[in-house]
Order: sequence, then structure tokens, then C-alpha cells
Amino acid sequence: GKFVLMSEPDHLFIKPPPLVATQKAAVAFPFFYIAPNDPKYKPIVDRFNTANAPPESFAPIGSSPVMISLASLKRVVPKWHALAIAMKKDKEANAAFGWVVEMWAYSIAAAQVGVVHELAPHFMLQPPYDKTLRVGKTDAFIIHYTYGDDYDKNGVFTPGVNQATQGKGGWHFDKRDFSQRAPKKGELVAPPANSGQAIAMTIDIINEAIEALPNWGE
Repeated sequence: GKFVLMSEPDHLFIKPPPLVATQKAAVAFPFFYIAPNDPKYKPIVDRFNTANAPPESFAPIGSSPVMISLASLKRVVPKWHALAIAMKKDKEANAAFGWVVEMWAYSIAAAQVGVVHELAPHFMLQPPYDKTLRVGKTDAFIIHYTYGDDYDKNGVFTPGVNQATQGKGGWHFDKRDFSQRAPKKGELVAPPANSGQAIAMTIDIINEAIEALPNWGE
């Protein structure tokens, strides 16, 4: 059978993920902010759970990164699409879930059509909160550069405090700085030594792309 890996533009591959999904179960990264059984959100989830899927079938996942069989994906997509639009148009759901509403829709849809997802925390790293290239004793596959990274000159994490622009010798990287343009060659410098392997690898991979791609920034 065929399998699909759903990924995103801000995912960097450390190594090719092996095929870990099966026809019986997809594999996905767990997100702490997707919590379908949280009492705060359960009334909203229940309204969209028209198939009455049992609570234990709801996984704390979004649609990416997910490795899934093509057959299972074909089962999820129609319900996922319909739910994502319905939940976005729903005032209460949109207020609760905002920009991650389609991630919630994926979790709710998968539960309703009976597609099981096994959780794989090592699927992805999210610096600065992950520092090494492993989760526990398992090598990770993807770096997700979603959070802003701020460190002082000694490599101490200073969340939300950009010391690089304050003349204090700190270091800063945030993808939102490049919403309108690509980083230029030589613009991204290595982070402080103590900041961790994950953010250092992030910058290495982006700089490798800047050097290798002839149409970078076009």
C-alpha cells in the first residue's frame, strides 16, 4: 500500500523518517495544545462529534507531522475538510481554537472515521524547548522552527527578550522576521554554544539551503 507524510514549510528534516505507519495505524506528533478531552473544550468537541466517537479515540494531534496510509487519509479528508470549514465558521469554536482550528478538526475527524493514530514524540523537535537532537533515547526526524529563539551572549534562553537588537551581544532568530523576504546569505549566524544542538542545526540547515539553491529568495 501507499503512504503519505504530511509536513509543513517550517519543518526541517534531520534525517529521512522511516516508514512507521501501518495500514492499521497512522503515526503523529502529540501537541500539548490539542486536548479534545479537556473539560474546557469538550462541549465544543461534542457538538462536532456527530458520529459519537468515544472520548478515548480523540488523539492530541494535528494534521502534521503525520504519517498515514493513503487509504486511511482518503477516509479522513472529507470529514476533516467539512469540519475545518464548519468549525472556522462557528463563533465559539473559532474563538477557542483560532489559527489551529484545522488541527482540531483533523483530530476530531480522525476519531469519527475510526483512523487510529499512534503518538510519536520523537517525530519532531521544537527549539528552544528541545535542545538536543533526540527525544529521550530516540533520534528525532524533524525540526519545527515555529517558536522565536532569544538567547543572551552566554546561551541562556531569554524568552521574548531580543538582546541581539539591544546591543547586549545576544542572539535572536524568529521565522516571523522573514515573512516578507528570505534571509540573505551570511545573515543567519550560529547561536551561542550553550543554546543547544536543535537550534544550531536549524541555522545550519537553512544556511545550507541558502548556499545550495540557485534561486534562493526569488
